[in-house]
This record gives sequence, C-alpha cells and structure tokens, in this order.
Amino acid sequence: MSRIYCDTNVLLPAFVKEAESSRIEAWLLDPAVQPVFSDLVVLEFSATLSRLVRERKAKAEEAREVVGLFTSWREARGRPLTITRQMFALARTIVEDAALGVRGPDALHLALLQVTGLSFATFDTRLRRAADAIGLATLEPPPL
Repeated sequence: MSRIYCDTNVLLPAFVKEAESSRIEAWLLDPAVQPVFSDLVVLEFSATLSRLVRERKAKAEEAREVVGLFTSWREARGRPLTITRQMFALARTIVEDAALGVRGPDALHLALLQVTGLSFATFDTRLRRAADAIGLATLEPPPL
C-alpha cells in the first residue's frame, strides 16, 4: 500500500462532480493507494466549496453536504498530517526561491513533503514543476 499525499485538487473531484470524478473515485478505491492529507488540505477543501457558493456555482446547502461527506471520509482515514514549525521554516525558503513561483500555501505542501518523504498527487502543473525542481516524487492518478 502506497501512502500518497493528495493535493486538494485531486480529492475534490471525488466529492464534487467534474470531468475527473470517475477517475479519482476509481483511484481512491484502489487498495494499493492510501491517500494522506494535511490540515491545510482540509482548509483548502472548505475554502473551495465556499468559493463555489460565492460564485453561485453551488448552493450553500449542497456545499455543507459535500463538506460533511468529506469530513466523514477523512475521519475514517485518521488524523490529518500536522504542519509543524519546521515545515513553516522550510516553506519560507521555498517561497523565497522566486524561480519556483510558489505561493505560501503551496510551499507548505512542498515543505510537508520534504519532511515526510511522501509522494505527491496533484493536477496543478505549476506546483508539480516546483515539486520536481526540489526533488520530490510526484504523480498523477492514472486515467481510466
């Protein structure tokens, strides 16, 4: 079983119907995949649903239901990884490298990966390039 740190953009399609939903649902059901996430992913997930409500792409009741489903799903998988002071310090060095083009929250993801050594699943091309540039293992869930 492979523990894989999942970016929010990889988990969201399992809960909000979009083009990649079937692909992500199948990948998450694979017994060889053990998705791992952080408190930051939990925050980003809720922030994304809130944005969809503000943009009138989702109703508030639907968003609450999706967040509830995500909460149940993640609670069944144990506590999210905690971002430590060490990770914040690493993240600062990542954002200070302008060539990487990484913002604060994404730098926290990358710092967590540097500390844990986990592989990183993301659909974010810019973030994947930055992860590759600092020697992190990245992947994209396989197509159906």
